[in-house]
Amino acid sequence: MKKILISLVIILFPLSFLLFPFNLSSIEVGGHLTEDTIWSPVNNPYLVIDNIFVDSGVTLTILPGTVIKIQSAPLTGWQDYDDYFWYQNGNNLAKLFWVNGRIIAEGTQQDSIIFTRMEDDFDHYWGCIYIPEEADMCRFKHCRLEFSGSSGIWVGRIAKGAITLYNGLGIFENNTFWNNVSGLLIYYHCKTIEVAGNKLGYDDNINSFAEYLWKEQLTVAGPDEGYKTALVAGNEFFNDYTIYVSTINFVDNYISYHPSGWVISCQGYNDIAYFYDNSFYDCD
Repeated sequence: MKKILISLVIILFPLSFLLFPFNLSSIEVGGHLTEDTIWSPVNNPYLVIDNIFVDSGVTLTILPGTVIKIQSAPLTGWQDYDDYFWYQNGNNLAKLFWVNGRIIAEGTQQDSIIFTRMEDDFDHYWGCIYIPEEADMCRFKHCRLEFSGSSGIWVGRIAKGAITLYNGLGIFENNTFWNNVSGLLIYYHCKTIEVAGNKLGYDDNINSFAEYLWKEQLTVAGPDEGYKTALVAGNEFFNDYTIYVSTINFVDNYISYHPSGWVISCQGYNDIAYFYDNSFYDCD
């Protein structure tokens, strides 16, 4: 990718994806990625002012220590959701990542990758990372995803999770999903799914409507014949959200504080779920 520097204005080609400087240490991003792209902490923070589309066959690589701030919107009731969180041909105020290619976001324990809201407002939330059926395998390691409010894609499909995945392919290790309306949601058939060492939950920094909107920490849909069983191991789940699973190996997880409703709901009639060496603390 060619970079031209003119009077402190950075222009990255191709023209279908322009990055404009916000100040000397940050750039605004939005639009279609049409070729492989790398985001690094040199440009922190990345300010997502329009929806990001990772086109088919394209890889967005995000390096350790990168901070991504996404345009957010108020989420205090259903009217806010209808006005700001439905995609509606790109008119959504709360911006999202739409991944038809793939994202490789691999931080380290010392230098995690941050996905957060741009506006420092208690009632603001951004959209989500939406990975549809045609996408390639994505990997998220040592990332922190916070203040995601979900996105309405079309009638009948709402991408509820901070990451919502429909292609059955993904590696999610040592991430933190915190103060989102929902955490990690994996729908349809599992091909290669590994969810290990993640932390999911919320604290007092989430508003009441967001806290009770979808209430899903983790969803893992089961496979049909010929598909694989997902591995969910060594994760920590905090506070009163539900875990929805089907055919799964659920191993060595820690679930804390669930005072009402379901802790784990097993979906499906012909699937077998394996649970062992898990710890439940302060759950009704």
